[in-house]
Amino acid sequence: MNKLTHITTSKKILGGVPTIKGTRIPVATIADFILHKKTSEIYKEFPGVTKAQVGDVRQFMIQRAS
Repeated sequence: MNKLTHITTSKKILGGVPTIKGTRIPVATIADFILHKKTSEIYKEFPGVTKAQVGDVRQFMIQRAS
């Protein structure tokens, strides 16, 4: 399993829901954009999110689906 350096969980942040590290953005929120083929909109809605972070969300989704 690859280390997803941009994904974190902490009970102190959103009760342990996986989030983008350093933010309170749930991975599920970004995953929803990806699933609906609206990746370019991620950067409009969340200007601080990087391509590397979105890449880790994609990997997270793949790992969860396996």
